[in-house]
Amino acid sequence: MTAQETFDHLISGDYQRVKDGSWSVINNRYHKAFIQPFIEHLPLIHEKTDNLDMGGGMVLSNKRFVDCALKTIELHRDGNQCPCVLHRELECFNPDTEEGSGHIMVIDRVFTDTRYIDYFIVECKHCHARYKVTENDYHFRYWNWDPIAD
Repeated sequence: MTAQETFDHLISGDYQRVKDGSWSVINNRYHKAFIQPFIEHLPLIHEKTDNLDMGGGMVLSNKRFVDCALKTIELHRDGNQCPCVLHRELECFNPDTEEGSGHIMVIDRVFTDTRYIDYFIVECKHCHARYKVTENDYHFRYWNWDPIAD
């Protein structure tokens, strides 16, 4: 999805289009050139999404996707943090998938026994922040990203 298509989706007022637009922003969180045009339109995006009924989701509110997209744009606007901090915003960032995107590196996989991963140790390739990523399973698999102090 292009930046213009993403913007059109975000302000459409249509649940599915807004969700798709939010994911487009989230998936491009490391690409400043893609996110930059949204900064000047942040007030309009807030206005169009603040009271939008995104549905409850099965366990968690679907509004969290819009909230993460807005935080992504705000992070680029403020320019004081690496996009890796956004991994803490949503529970769906699988470290293996994120490693495949080229932005993080899995340093270690710690197993509870020979079959199950207890947690990952990962490092951001941009700012070198490290995270302990705990894999969980309830109604779906999810991951908690906790910073590791230096």
